[in-house]
Amino acid sequence: MSAVDNLLAHLSAIESALQKLSSGSVHTDIERLALRGIAVQALSAFEQFVIDRAEEWSHMINMKRLPPQALPGGVLAADEWRSRVVDRLPRRYRNTDNTGRAQLFSEIATSLKSFNEQTVITHNLFFDWPGSNIQTQDIEDLLRLLGIKDVWADMTRLWKRLDPGLQAHVTAKNLFIEVRDTRHSAAHDASYDLAYISAGALIRSLHLMALLFDCIGSVAANQISVNCSPINSVSQSICVRALRKDGLVWREFRSLSQTGRAFRRHQDRSTGIAESLQRLNPPYDILVAFDGNRVLDWRTCM
Repeated sequence: MSAVDNLLAHLSAIESALQKLSSGSVHTDIERLALRGIAVQALSAFEQFVIDRAEEWSHMINMKRLPPQALPGGVLAADEWRSRVVDRLPRRYRNTDNTGRAQLFSEIATSLKSFNEQTVITHNLFFDWPGSNIQTQDIEDLLRLLGIKDVWADMTRLWKRLDPGLQAHVTAKNLFIEVRDTRHSAAHDASYDLAYISAGALIRSLHLMALLFDCIGSVAANQISVNCSPINSVSQSICVRALRKDGLVWREFRSLSQTGRAFRRHQDRSTGIAESLQRLNPPYDILVAFDGNRVLDWRTCM
């Protein structure tokens, strides 16, 4: 399964747990503890998604056998990539069992050496973060490695394209901060109470955050893999192909703004996604599945 598939399955399992809690069959004290645990699990799922997606980005870039100067910033950026290892290796080392540590050091050594050779070999450690939990600055830093200059503004612009009715003051950065703070309170404040409705909103916010992060990052990684020069605004160059639920069928549209007659009609979402994916063109095409205004799924050219 891909990183996106794993994340969506994890969030779906959390939503099923929420439905069980809302049935009234669970004791109140157990419900309070479970809701707080859900908040912690939800952000953990997002963090695992970032790690897994970075592994896929690294693999895609490595398969293209690119020279170091093909990375955003060219050879001058090599020091930035290498310096990230200093802060990030200790935590990865602690979280790796004894049998995997030698392999980890071997992989990192090979990657660092490659920046002075003809073919660069990236590693997902470059996209890791030094602290226990991912922070706003961590997201900025790792996406800037892919050539994205204004990370949060780019994610916010994409969000407003997907939801034109979004209020002007709402930003992707504030969305993540709210999720992060909720998780922190649930993990460290024994008296913290999280309402069922708030837990449901948290899951939807993380779902959206993952989409914005992935679409911006995957398009940028695709740019590198096809040796495209970085552009100022990834979000404005993204071409969104839409899959919209209409009764019992799913209608495929070539663009987000297209209405009226669909390009294709599919009997179910999974079929629609599988067939629509074949029509995506790297680096800028993405597919987003909607049920009304709610995003249920997304895919990029990965």
